[in-house]
Amino acid sequence: AGQDLICSPDDSGDCYPRLFQATEDFQVVREGQEIPQGLHVRLDVSTGRKEAKINDPNEQNPALEGLPVDSAVVMVEQEGFSSSVDQGAQIPKGAPAYEPIGKIKAPEVESQAFHDSLTVLKTLSLADRPVDAALSILKDISHDIYYGLKIAEDPKAVKELLCMMSSQDVFARDVDEEAVTLAGDAASIIGSALQNNQKALAELESSWPEHSQAKCPGTDRPLSQAVFNMLVPQVPASGEATRAEGNRLSLTKAKTSALRGLIKSPTIRDEFLANGGMDGVLRVLLLERPDLVPAQQKLANLVMDSFLDEGMGATLGVWPRPGDIDHDWDFQLKTLAKLHRTEKAHWSAELWKRL
Repeated sequence: AGQDLICSPDDSGDCYPRLFQATEDFQVVREGQEIPQGLHVRLDVSTGRKEAKINDPNEQNPALEGLPVDSAVVMVEQEGFSSSVDQGAQIPKGAPAYEPIGKIKAPEVESQAFHDSLTVLKTLSLADRPVDAALSILKDISHDIYYGLKIAEDPKAVKELLCMMSSQDVFARDVDEEAVTLAGDAASIIGSALQNNQKALAELESSWPEHSQAKCPGTDRPLSQAVFNMLVPQVPASGEATRAEGNRLSLTKAKTSALRGLIKSPTIRDEFLANGGMDGVLRVLLLERPDLVPAQQKLANLVMDSFLDEGMGATLGVWPRPGDIDHDWDFQLKTLAKLHRTEKAHWSAELWKRL
């Protein structure tokens, strides 16, 4: 049964179940505990702790008291009603255009922890905000198509995430590994929110002109340049090297996921190309660092899927661009493919062939 318990490293007598045991009252979720699906989870914004309890669908939220209740009228078609009437004539004048994407259904009970986490994200200027806990919750839920859309609909939250994933702090000489982790988490949230979520992409695209010119704290570069920086910080020569390698691998994978989602928008894709985004991608692909090989594979797949493989939705002819502007790719990839020619699974040969 020892596998079912987690014991504190500071106190061997402080042990608790690995699987969170819910009751009808909120309880703190301890470090490392797994939360079963279907519980009511919230975030204590003052402490950064998750709390959970059994979900009660009939529970009233005091914050909603006094608000008007929505009502609707259902029209029932009478027997004998002729269905041969021209359908076009039944569309009222000024009705909104048909949306082929379809409506995204809201959950029966919205996650309070999600909204708490968005609040934390948008108030980072206040001291002692539990941003790591907030990002953890958003990372877990952003793949859901509804919550992904909700994130994309919030320009302030999107800007904070873009700034965090573009943070220059990760390139500091004595980089704090926490900064690398937070940048990776922010990028993961953007990538998950946009994955297979056309409405979320449309929302983010609509606010992109604002984000594009925005400047993040600590830098004078507009986001349109900073957000596409795929360069990878060096691993510090210390006892933390193994952990640092893992953090950089996670960061590069997460930024690749975010980039894949962002450049599905032709508007953002064109800005990415205009700001030298592909030069940054090539520099990462050319790094001879074993710790980055899995991330480089994802990045190579992104290039093929986004620009070279029509079967994956790429619009051919967008990149490589006419002339010599992208000529270095051919030379560098040819050299790389020759260098790794004995490695059948290496991505360089396939990417060079596609070019």
